Amino acid sequence: MSVEVEIWKANLSAARAEVERCLRLLSPDERARAGRCPGEDARARLVIGRALLRSLLGERLGVAPGEVR
Repeated sequence: MSVEVEIWKANLSAARAEVERCLRLLSPDERARAGRCPGEDARARLVIGRALLRSLLGERLGVAPGEVR
């Protein structure tokens, strides 16, 4: 059995417009969680991190990022 591991490093800081674009990729639960973040910086990091994860998983699974469950 062959196992492949990938390690990704990402900058989670972005302009407000990018955060808003990424927010549209998240599930309702993820958006609610982002809304409870204790500040704009924490909210932006959570939104960008979750959107990046959804994009990577969607690419591997052959689905749109918004369709990743």
